[in-house]
Order: sequence, then structure tokens, then C-alpha cells
Amino acid sequence: MRTETFPVLIAAMAAAACGQIEPRIAAKGVTVPVVAVLDNKPANAVEIGQVSTTTCLNRFWDRRAGWDVALDAAKTEAAAKGANALAGVRYEDGRVLPCGSSLKVSGTAIRIP
Repeated sequence: MRTETFPVLIAAMAAAACGQIEPRIAAKGVTVPVVAVLDNKPANAVEIGQVSTTTCLNRFWDRRAGWDVALDAAKTEAAAKGANALAGVRYEDGRVLPCGSSLKVSGTAIRIP
């Protein structure tokens, strides 16, 4: 293997790994499910389960703020489980090797009748 190709190979592997964390590439007009974000779970809500997503920040292919992308990913995961709301959403530093900085969003997926 030529030594000039080694840095290109490393950069491609890092980009591919970050793409696996957040598989969808956001483009204009991306639809995110309508999922309400609440501080506390209402009394009549049914708890579906915990959701947690980690997203790379400062992604060159997405102009939205990193926290917005991370919250959209959590909403998408909650909607896939049948939820229409998230309660107790928490933001934490993510721990992802190929990303310079990442954000973990977690919360409780709930269904409000």
C-alpha cells in the first residue's frame, strides 16, 4: 500500500463511522414526526419505554444546530415505538470515537390519549 493513501483511508473510515451513528443525512424538507417534548409525564400517559440517541455535532452536511438534530433523532425513535410525546428529555455529552464532539439525548417515550 502506498503511504499517500493511508491518511485518505483513515479519513474515509472516520466519516463512515460517524455516518453510522446518525444514518439519515438531513436535507431540506426532511420530515420529523410530530412528537411533543414535555418536562413531566402527564397522569393519563402510557409509558412506552426509554429512547436514547447519540449524534455527531458540527456535521458539515447538515446546517441545523447539533442539539436540534439530536432531538429530531430522539423524536423519530420515539415515534417508531408508537409514542406521541417525550418526557424528561436529557442532554449529555456523547462518547463517540470518530466524532470531535457528540451529543446524547435520552428520555421516556410516552403515548398520550
